[in-house]
Amino acid sequence: MKDFFFDDFIERIKEFQRQQLEEREKTLAEIITKYDFVVGTSYEVIRQTEEENQKLKDAFGICEIYSKKIVLRKFNEDDPYCYENMEALKNKTFRHEIIHAFFAESGLRNNCSFAEDEELVDWIAIQFPKMLQIFEKLKIER
Repeated sequence: MKDFFFDDFIERIKEFQRQQLEEREKTLAEIITKYDFVVGTSYEVIRQTEEENQKLKDAFGICEIYSKKIVLRKFNEDDPYCYENMEALKNKTFRHEIIHAFFAESGLRNNCSFAEDEELVDWIAIQFPKMLQIFEKLKIER
């Protein structure tokens, strides 16, 4: 025997989750338009699913330095990497790829080992908001 109340409830939850995901995607799209220059170089920022770009199979984002693109993973509701706080993950990933772009545009990508160090890039991406907050609080500018 089917429980129509329960089935309807589950469908409403799924619809709510779809709407939340769409809102987050819109928010990220608005953010993307604000950050399209890296060290004087224009980078196109695009969002793709793993199916659209196989390079995203094991990554949340990619910095394509030669085509000047930052590719961010477009998550869907059945994506195994969907987390409760997707906005934080997307923002961290975006910062991470921008840092790769900065290293590349500064000439460091091919000339030093730390520019390709994922741990270092991730550390900067994670710690940067905290550092920025301290700099702003202490009124430390350029």
